[in-house]
Amino acid sequence: SFYNNIGIVFYEKSEYDLALQYCLESLEIHKELLGEKHADVANSYNNIGMVYNAKSEYDLALQYYFKSLEIRKELLGERHTNVADSYINIGSVYNDKNEYDLALQYYFKSLEIYTELLGEKHTVVALSYNNIGVVYNDKKEYDLALQYYYKSLEINKELLGEKHTDVARSYNNIGMVYNNNKEYDLALQYYSESLEIRKELLGEKHTDVARSYNNIGMVYNNKNDYGLALQYYQKGVASSLRNFNDTLNIYSVPLINDFLNWHELLEALQIKSEIFVSLSALTEPNCDFDSLQQKSPSGKINNDRVDYLKYALRHYQACDTLINQSRQSIITKSDKIALGEQASEVYKGAVNVCINLAASSSPRQMGTGSDSVSYYNEHAFYFSEKNKSSVLLEALAGAEAKKFAGIPDTLLKKEHKLQIDIALYKRILAEQPDSAQEILFRDKLFNANRPVSYTHLTLP
Repeated sequence: SFYNNIGIVFYEKSEYDLALQYCLESLEIHKELLGEKHADVANSYNNIGMVYNAKSEYDLALQYYFKSLEIRKELLGERHTNVADSYINIGSVYNDKNEYDLALQYYFKSLEIYTELLGEKHTVVALSYNNIGVVYNDKKEYDLALQYYYKSLEINKELLGEKHTDVARSYNNIGMVYNNNKEYDLALQYYSESLEIRKELLGEKHTDVARSYNNIGMVYNNKNDYGLALQYYQKGVASSLRNFNDTLNIYSVPLINDFLNWHELLEALQIKSEIFVSLSALTEPNCDFDSLQQKSPSGKINNDRVDYLKYALRHYQACDTLINQSRQSIITKSDKIALGEQASEVYKGAVNVCINLAASSSPRQMGTGSDSVSYYNEHAFYFSEKNKSSVLLEALAGAEAKKFAGIPDTLLKKEHKLQIDIALYKRILAEQPDSAQEILFRDKLFNANRPVSYTHLTLP
């Protein structure tokens, strides 16, 4: 329908609240015209679940996905690709919720249907193997993860050829497992395969390319090869910024604007900071810094502890700028939580660097210049306050924000009662009741999960 199409457009633009508004409108029209048991109604439920999943509202996503699944099974039977699609959507939500056994249960159901209807050699089957590999990797069952990732890789290579983004994804995922299992040379081999394909297909300025550079940097960092780690993280920085191209000078700090993906850029800048801090700790008289394989702007290898701390501080300052800009654009709850957690780590690291720099400054440097004790103390205080405000912003995203918004106690109490009911229904469903009771309590859970209406309120 027209409303559904508009909703999908807003979804693809990551404008999830507007997407939800139009998808819900589409659902009501479909139900009124077609009745509850219709394929278009099932599709509407599925699309709403998709939006809630993107918003990281996983319980609501599950309710709508299960409503869609019920209708599809009744209309199409168990052995249908649309039913398999529902299973894979449900599995992905459970994986996001870290409920790995449930995720596997639904992924295997979808895989069985896909292989029966589409055959083993199909890209959808390859995707199913990949999804199962993701869960096993998250469960730290690395041998099983590799088994399914390799299955996905072989199908994709046969169907799509070597130079394809899906093949690059498989190489990347295999590299990730080897890195998690501390098999670093194998990790580098597969991460490098992924990087070469991505660069050829996507160009240097792309989030996936930045991800590959960061992954390789991570492996070298794990191997304590700080020089190569810094080189690859610098390339990750350049791939994340449209207007920054300095991939050679590992000490170079970019101006933060026009970035492609805040997460990849923040990771590269933050870990570069941490590596410089690690280098500052290597103060033995005969410490070998040749592994850096890079020259400082002065043309000499710099092994001065204070200079490394200064490089770390400049990168932490760039992180701070990026965090401030990113907060204005991120939408989903999961991104807000992820940014808050990473920001806290950045600010803690920055405070420690400033304290160390202040302690390393000459007692004569008591003025207000950029190398003075007071300069570093002021910055330590600034980063400490930013860390506190970061925690406060996360707290205000929850129930306290509703109180500040002027929501009446009666509605807050109503919501609290619904949360108790929801917990009860979830517990009953977790005990795996018979099919009739499962449908009954899924309906109860679905109705209880409808958001409490806060409309028509007069805000202070």
